[in-house]
Amino acid sequence: MEGRPNSSVSRSVGKLSSSSVSSSNDDNHGKNVDLALVLQSSLDSIKKHNKSITNAPHMVTVDVKYSTSIVSVSGSKVTSTSSGNVGKYAKVKGEPPLVVNSPGSSEETGIKTVRKQDADVSAVARDTRADWLQIFKDTAGRFYNMFANENINLSGFRSWAVKKERQLLKEEMGGFKFNPNKTLEDYVLEKGGQPIRNVIFTTWRSGSTFLGEILDSHPGTYYHYEPLLHFGVHQVRNGSLAKEAARVVRDLLNCNYSNLTAYLKNGQVQHWVFNHNSRVWKFCQENHQVCWDPNFNSNMCRMFPFQALKTVRMRLTLARAILKDPKLNIRLLYLVRDPRGTLQSRSHRDWCPHNPDCDNPAILCSDLVQDYFEARKLRKEYPDRFMIIRYEDMSSDIYAAVRKIFKFFRLQYHPQVEKFLANHTTINIGGTSSTYRNTKAAPFHWMQDLAKNFTSIQVIQNSCRKALDVWGYNVVQSRKQLDGFNPVKQPPWPDMNF
Repeated sequence: MEGRPNSSVSRSVGKLSSSSVSSSNDDNHGKNVDLALVLQSSLDSIKKHNKSITNAPHMVTVDVKYSTSIVSVSGSKVTSTSSGNVGKYAKVKGEPPLVVNSPGSSEETGIKTVRKQDADVSAVARDTRADWLQIFKDTAGRFYNMFANENINLSGFRSWAVKKERQLLKEEMGGFKFNPNKTLEDYVLEKGGQPIRNVIFTTWRSGSTFLGEILDSHPGTYYHYEPLLHFGVHQVRNGSLAKEAARVVRDLLNCNYSNLTAYLKNGQVQHWVFNHNSRVWKFCQENHQVCWDPNFNSNMCRMFPFQALKTVRMRLTLARAILKDPKLNIRLLYLVRDPRGTLQSRSHRDWCPHNPDCDNPAILCSDLVQDYFEARKLRKEYPDRFMIIRYEDMSSDIYAAVRKIFKFFRLQYHPQVEKFLANHTTINIGGTSSTYRNTKAAPFHWMQDLAKNFTSIQVIQNSCRKALDVWGYNVVQSRKQLDGFNPVKQPPWPDMNF
């Protein structure tokens, strides 16, 4: 990106050496990191701005899934690297080690607690897709990010980035056909307008990541991905947590980041908060610190005519709290999936087991039943602003489904959207979080996977009879019946068809 202020950002990813760490993380796409080169560049950059970096030798251990490298850092020079199965911990006599663990490919695990050895010392490594690790500790106990330092001219970079995005947005929206008698400024908060706001409610592993990225492909869309990620693996149903969840959603839809400290702080260790927003992420890659700056996020958000938000943690009983706000004027889509498919998909995520809100069929299906009864009310109260779609129906004819969803969301079926669909809906690429998929096959993979142990299907069905019935899913009676079995019957309301 030309013309940006000098941010002292070092970028060495992609350069290979015999001492490289090759990550097999599904989200890394085979990216390699030369730790020696990266550490030396980062340390040099940091030391230019801060003289308190300790000169005592450190042994830094970085475990990137299956590969481990040890890097010796002495003073301002990286002296050696080596690879191999050396274990997660290392110690230098008289000096506590910095031990850094990668949390792997899971988008939900969040920050892992890093074990301490012989001293109260810890650090955090992120998925290498984020291209940075917190690794250097100065004498004041502060940690420094690789590819960034504390003394960057954040204000200058922020101003440049906002100006650059405004220029890109103007180009992107050139020729865009708004409603008659409306212009771009009528939909932009910074000009006194009100954006078109659309929200998706669902639960984990129900197809919302894919649908969210389809929305992000629409011109002029500012995408709020999982605003409640910092709530952990919990479903929000009522009480004080429900009030806080609704506040966070409203603040984001109003582009008010000033009171979103927990949300932004979580983004420092979970880059998924930002990297699903294509408009913001390109600048975050230039300077990660700008990502969790409230002024930057507010200024960026306020220039966009369309906003999309999706959450997997709020049950439908909480939708009314934001639907009733006339200023927001949101439209809300409830995305539902066969619980057998949801639970099969969750079983492949390392963050799900032992979290009852995630791995317990009875809890999931109780939520689905409650959502059904709430949906009946919302359909009557907000007939033009509330919509339901089943993941299986959407996947069976993705182009027709997207056209219907976009019409409901007051969006255009733009060539950029069609291009995204063409590139993402014919083959499966990547891991469980990939949005490249054969959309017709994806919803029914549970039948092949769970068929290996038919008892697992029976366990789910025994807890989910009511949920399966109200949402229009057939019960399978035997392993043999799975051959040619169609789990989907008519939806509960005819207008869910398309």
